[in-house]
Amino acid sequence: MTITRLVFVIASLAISNLLLGQSKVDTCKVKNQFLKQEIKFIEHLIENEEFENVVEVSSDLDLSTFCKIELIDSLNFYSGWADYRLKNLENASYKLNAVTQNSSLFLKSKFYAAYCETYNDSHDLAESTLNKIYFNPNLNNARELLQFQYAGNYLLKREYDKFDSILVQLDSSNFLISKGLLNLRTHKNDLIKVKSKSPALAGVLSAVIPGSGKFYAGFKGQALGAALPCFLFGAVAAEQYIKSSPDSFQFITFASIFGLFYVGNIWGSVISVRTYKDDSYKKIDNSILVDLHIPIRKFFD
Repeated sequence: MTITRLVFVIASLAISNLLLGQSKVDTCKVKNQFLKQEIKFIEHLIENEEFENVVEVSSDLDLSTFCKIELIDSLNFYSGWADYRLKNLENASYKLNAVTQNSSLFLKSKFYAAYCETYNDSHDLAESTLNKIYFNPNLNNARELLQFQYAGNYLLKREYDKFDSILVQLDSSNFLISKGLLNLRTHKNDLIKVKSKSPALAGVLSAVIPGSGKFYAGFKGQALGAALPCFLFGAVAAEQYIKSSPDSFQFITFASIFGLFYVGNIWGSVISVRTYKDDSYKKIDNSILVDLHIPIRKFFD
């Protein structure tokens, strides 16, 4: 990498030296030639997936000293793309959003910037970025992709009415989003099912039948583990109650143990619903993010 970098730097300096003898009017030309060489080097790094080096090289350049906006747009895009690939999504979003509307890279930059913001749970910011996307009205796939991103963002925000209003406008036969639409509808139904789980009901069920609350919560394998100690110590306590007096040491001991397991079973069921919801929401949200990402890659690759 060092040798390659040296070649690009030498080429840049050679071009700069040739141009420095010209009039002051050509100062921008010198700077632009230098930036062109830097961008070529950055493109070389990206082709070799040396994204950390792309970020390092880009950070050494002061964009305020360059004159040609097209070159600045290219540098912002490549630097933002490198951050995106490195999962530095906040930095990626900032740089990609800096690409201007006149750039050929504008559309790709905005879609990926919005996705970075969506991934970081900055849904309002992502919506704002999507609002700034402009393209040729004849690009039907771009319009469908934009609306699809809105829909996924609303779903992640649990704004189901807005989600539904977007879905009815989309073409389910469009190859770009057809599979994703089916998945988003499934995700919405799954989210509603998860939301319907009640911690209070889980507690009541486990109070009536130990373990049933965990079964209801979705942790079927844990239901037997929660029920067995309650039934076991409850049966022993009942036996001691019958054989001995209510104030006997044996009854008090086993009744106390039963009480601990019984209360723990109820509270555990309440917590299980909350845990199930958190885990389920996270899993569904990750699936939504995947479904949002795939059409973007299809469109631009």
